[in-house]
Amino acid sequence: MICDSVRSDIIREALVPGTRLVISEVAKQYHVSEIPVREAFQILVQTGFITAEPNSGFIVSLLSKKDIREIFELRIVLEELGAALAAERMTDGDLKRLQAMLDGTEPFVKSDDFHGYWNANRAWHLELYRLADNKRLVDMIEMLYQYSDRYPAYFTDHERLAKSLGEHQLILNAYRAKNTELARVLMKSHTKDSYLHVLEQFNAQKG
Repeated sequence: MICDSVRSDIIREALVPGTRLVISEVAKQYHVSEIPVREAFQILVQTGFITAEPNSGFIVSLLSKKDIREIFELRIVLEELGAALAAERMTDGDLKRLQAMLDGTEPFVKSDDFHGYWNANRAWHLELYRLADNKRLVDMIEMLYQYSDRYPAYFTDHERLAKSLGEHQLILNAYRAKNTELARVLMKSHTKDSYLHVLEQFNAQKG
C-alpha cells in the first residue's frame, strides 16, 4: 500500500523530482513502523522511482533523456521478441480474444479518453506477450511499463490514438496472415514510434 501510494504521488507529481523522502516521516504519515516503509522504498529504488543518496536518505528520482533512452532500448528489443515468440503459439482463439480487446478500445479513441486508452493499450500488449509463454519476459516488459509511467504521455491528441489503434490492427492482421516476420517488424516500428513521441514531449516540457 505504501509503495503504491508513494508511486502514485510521484506519477501525478504530488512529489516532484528531487523531493527528499524521510523514512520516519513517511512512517508517521501511514501510522506504521519504519520497516514496511524501508521495504517499500527498496522496491521504488529498484523500479527507478526514487534514488538512494549516500548519507542523505532517499529522493524522488530526476527525469532525464538518458532514462527514456535506456527504457526504450530495452522495450524495443523485448517487445519485438515477445511479438515473435507469441506468433509461434498463437491460436485462432487467441486472435479472436485480441481482436475483441482491440475492438473494445475504439470507444476510448472516439471520446479522446487518453487515460482509458492507455490502460487498454497496456492490457492488449501484455495479453499478446503472455502468449510467448515466458513469464520473465512479460515481467520485464511490465516493469519497463511502470518506469514509463513517469514520463510524458504517449497519447496527447486524437491522431495519436487513431494511429496507435491502426498499428495494433495491422499487427493483428499480420498474425492472422501467419506472417510472423511482418508482425515482428510492425511491433518494433510501433515501439520505436512511441519512443520518439515520448522524447519529443519530454523535450517540449523542458523548453
